[in-house]
Amino acid sequence: MFQQFWNIFESAEKNRAILQQEQKEQRRLQKEEIKNSLLSKDHFKQHNALSPDIWESPEQVKLKVKLKLKRIANAFLRDHNIDPDAVEDIYFTGSLAGYNYHPDSDIDLHIVVDFSKVSQDLDMVRDLFNSRRLVWNERHNITIFGHEVEIFIEDINEVYDDEDRPVYSLEKDQWVNTPKRLDRDFDYDSAMKKAGMISHQIGLVQELMNQEKFVEAKRQATRIFGRLKRMRKAGLQREGAYSPENIAFKILRKRGEIDLLGDLKSASFDRMMSLHND
Repeated sequence: MFQQFWNIFESAEKNRAILQQEQKEQRRLQKEEIKNSLLSKDHFKQHNALSPDIWESPEQVKLKVKLKLKRIANAFLRDHNIDPDAVEDIYFTGSLAGYNYHPDSDIDLHIVVDFSKVSQDLDMVRDLFNSRRLVWNERHNITIFGHEVEIFIEDINEVYDDEDRPVYSLEKDQWVNTPKRLDRDFDYDSAMKKAGMISHQIGLVQELMNQEKFVEAKRQATRIFGRLKRMRKAGLQREGAYSPENIAFKILRKRGEIDLLGDLKSASFDRMMSLHND
């Protein structure tokens, strides 16, 4: 009897591993398709209305979407033994909460937590939650009408760099920050130029890896990540989501180059720490 149950368990684990590998390959192919697609200025255009797949009206998300997103958030909380009393709200934000959505937009699902209820070491809590959500997002390929759901954990006192970011509360079923349709042009050429400069620097990191200069590769990758963060933050604070800096960041992310930079940074560290036979 025990052997029979063990065989069933082994078979289920094997099938789960195969499914996870298939989902991982599917995500890789999707990212490769996006990377190879032409990101024209029209890719970032604003629509006249919110996404009809997601929104019942300008004031309310569709019930089935809300319930599904809350189930996803609660599954994450349950899997990581996070005290529900520490959760203040669940936000839906990002381009699909506004007018600048596109076919490969993600659904940004933000779980709002009072970090101080977890620990007084807020930096430690932030790092812990960030590592857990990264693993979760990597392991799962959950989509809503073809849009991948990406989980974030934010502190109750989080301040967004973009003051115009649309934010919808799934718990209160109402807007925290109403989306605004901005009838203005943006400097796409400048965004492409900035993206090209960063892309060139990422290529230099790749070349350092090829030359087995792992210490310098890691140093340069870390520097580029810091520059990206400062560049995007400055753009969001100055002009919002349509700043050239933020558009450049989105271009790099959609082409898979930010993921590549992260992989290069990890690989350079791994090679630095490893020993090999001569």
